[in-house]
Amino acid sequence: MLSTLLAVAGLGLLASVHELGHCLAAAASGIDILEFSLGFGPRVVSYKCGRTEVSLRLIPFWAYAAMQDRSEPCGRGYLEKGVLQRIGVCLGGPIASLLLAALAFTTIFSVIGAPQPTTVIGEIMPGLPAEEAGFRVGDMITAVNGRPVPSWDGVVAAFRDLAGTPVTVTVVRDGSPLDIRVTPVAGEGGRGIVGIRPSLQVRTEGVLLGLRDGFSQTLMVAVTWVRVLAAAVMGKVSVEIIGPVGMGHLISQASRGGAAEVVFTVGVFSAMLGLGNLLPLPMFDGGKLVFLVLEAVRGKPVDPQKENLVHAIGLAVFLALGFIILFKDIQRILT
Repeated sequence: MLSTLLAVAGLGLLASVHELGHCLAAAASGIDILEFSLGFGPRVVSYKCGRTEVSLRLIPFWAYAAMQDRSEPCGRGYLEKGVLQRIGVCLGGPIASLLLAALAFTTIFSVIGAPQPTTVIGEIMPGLPAEEAGFRVGDMITAVNGRPVPSWDGVVAAFRDLAGTPVTVTVVRDGSPLDIRVTPVAGEGGRGIVGIRPSLQVRTEGVLLGLRDGFSQTLMVAVTWVRVLAAAVMGKVSVEIIGPVGMGHLISQASRGGAAEVVFTVGVFSAMLGLGNLLPLPMFDGGKLVFLVLEAVRGKPVDPQKENLVHAIGLAVFLALGFIILFKDIQRILT
């Protein structure tokens, strides 16, 4: 039950933050928001907040913001604003999603704590030099060839260029220092490895370091997403697309790994939602941006009927794909 509630809450958060980004950008440009709705389907409850009706609908898997196209008196409608202001409104949602991702990752690093490798050996891999040399789980590596290694990255770097070369590793075992001779072998890419894995320790960082790492993690997710998308377009990899049901299922599964796993999963999905909406496809924010850029270049808007036709076709295709993705999501969950 708890995992289901987390899945619904996670999906609602992803959608509402994205649409709230559009709303805030619109409000900053003086555009009236007619309704901000969490979910779709029949209205469950609503209240008036200034000019905006805020409502909760029956199916809380998505959210939307309805903006005034033209207003009376004039000046507070979306279509009455300049191109740059409308571009800002379109970008508001993706930016909000990316900021939510950064906030999620920052929360992990600064509040919940992230598992980080230590210099204590957590696993000895069978059949590799470390096992033969006599390393034990619990040994704390302090130096390689007499050079201190205060972090696991330092341990990895110390072995990297020493494949085939005997080295002396200093460890602390049962409170006493001990030197062990071992010869790294060539691993992936020719890097020297001895066959050990670190133990992990949950640590938290200060707010500033957490913010730095949170934004760095968001950038890493974005770069990975772009690379995978490019590889999929070129036919190098196959990618399975998941919809809201699939995302909810993965959030539910992540709850088994604890709070950090749930927050991390929400952060990844939020970044993907922001980036995905920037794709130049009809009905997406990126598709709307294409028409706005064309308007800026031409000095006049594209014929509204033609633009609406493109978006209508895109909506039909999107709904058709949505049903296919929904079917596959349910199939994956049941199998």
